[in-house]
Amino acid sequence: PAGSPGPPKLVAIDCEMVGTGPGGRTSDLARCSIVSYNGDVMYDQYIRPVAPIVDYRTRWSGIRRHHMANAVPFSKAQREVCPPCVPGGAVVWGGGPQGGGVCLRGVCHATGAHLGG
Repeated sequence: PAGSPGPPKLVAIDCEMVGTGPGGRTSDLARCSIVSYNGDVMYDQYIRPVAPIVDYRTRWSGIRRHHMANAVPFSKAQREVCPPCVPGGAVVWGGGPQGGGVCLRGVCHATGAHLGG
């Protein structure tokens, strides 16, 4: 219908990861940013991983301990991101296999979204 833009079919996603587990070798989501095709910010939150953070990877992620003070729990981020921001059938453009794709697979289990980037 006119005036109803419907769900976005192309979104861009960027995620920042921190290290958890032994030696901080496991990458867990700590920030997720999603923008629409038109550049509207659909989601931008710090996300508290389930496992304790061992390495903030600040040099690459920009994330520091104080960012986690008000971070949303991972389970809440899953509900907020999928499917409201990433509807089924959406094309998601991310930062390659270690960026948006890994992030989306971690946050959204089965949206039917198509990963690019």
